[in-house]
Amino acid sequence: MWRFMVQFQNKNGFTLIEFILGITLISMLILTIFSIFTFVDSSVKISEENNDIFLNGQYGLEYIKNEILISDKIISSSKFSDLNKDFPTNIGFVLMVRNKNKLKFITYYIENNNLVRIACEVDKYIYPNSVNFKGFNQICTNLSSFTGTNIDLKNKILHLKINMVNNQTSSLNFKSTILLRPDIEF
Repeated sequence: MWRFMVQFQNKNGFTLIEFILGITLISMLILTIFSIFTFVDSSVKISEENNDIFLNGQYGLEYIKNEILISDKIISSSKFSDLNKDFPTNIGFVLMVRNKNKLKFITYYIENNNLVRIACEVDKYIYPNSVNFKGFNQICTNLSSFTGTNIDLKNKILHLKINMVNNQTSSLNFKSTILLRPDIEF
């Protein structure tokens, strides 16, 4: 009997229960580490997407603002034949810039959540038809609307607002108030 106990105590291997317990602990540790990496990865993706939207919105707002500041006149989009019909998501106004002996008309609209700039150049002081507006300059992406953009005619102030969205339906709103130097025709 004494010999049996000595033989049992000198055993160098693992029992089945010890092996299963070890595998279970290692599996729980690996699962925890994998969960942390998955969470960090999704957080980084969301952060990058929000950063892209922020940069896009800031760039789009500054682009429009700079063109407004160099324009010679701001004209209601309703003064242009079929412009509101052909581009129903337009910003609501057209910028006119004098360039030597020509007039350049510029406006913006939204197409497939992209801010698009279109322009038209004419020789005479006439308001062109919407079919004359050409070009497809995509300024920024993830734009949903210009809701809230308006012009205070009395004080000559433009309240420019662009609304951005991301794939997860959260939104960012960018606003700028611009004291208008050019003439306004509304």
